[in-house]
Amino acid sequence: MADYDSHPGWPQPACVHVEGLPGPVPPKSPPAAEYSRLYDVPPGALPPPFSHEGYVMLTSATRIKMDKENGELDVNFPDAEFGGGAFGARAELFVRLLNGADGPAISWAAVFCRGGTYLGYKGSNVAFPSRSGRFSLKETAALGAPKLLITRTHHWLTAGMVALEDLCSEDLRSRMKPYRAATLPPRAGRYRLSYDRRKNSLKVRW
Repeated sequence: MADYDSHPGWPQPACVHVEGLPGPVPPKSPPAAEYSRLYDVPPGALPPPFSHEGYVMLTSATRIKMDKENGELDVNFPDAEFGGGAFGARAELFVRLLNGADGPAISWAAVFCRGGTYLGYKGSNVAFPSRSGRFSLKETAALGAPKLLITRTHHWLTAGMVALEDLCSEDLRSRMKPYRAATLPPRAGRYRLSYDRRKNSLKVRW
């Protein structure tokens, strides 16, 4: 569990970048819960996990395992649970398959909105492992001022926007219909993709 609110004020962005050759695969564990603060909570309110007041709880996971040239990538897209007081809050998941110089990559972002207000996001960019087994995974979670990072980490989602509030507009939801997990193609070169709507998870095999 990671708490991104270790000091007063808006939390700093939490960024993870993993790049290299995978080692031994650890035992599979359930996705961990993360708590990120959306707004100031009343004095005396209990912190997570005792209370979710003012917080969003995210549960997600990414796992890569390989055996020589074969492998499997499992992505559990975020489940977002908003604490009391976050009326009208929602999470919108956008997913796109990118064609990088070294092969395909999957890019996704869970955008947090409250009405028409953009609150922040959690997103990831995963370059599928090459035949050498080398891979790259970049993950970012940001609320408050750091939420502007989405213009750098997920430029394909924000390109052409006048304001980031557009991320929570009905127009964007309509335009981004092709960029949902359920619309991913079944294949990308030697990679086979399978989305499980019930589990909100993606499995990639090669």
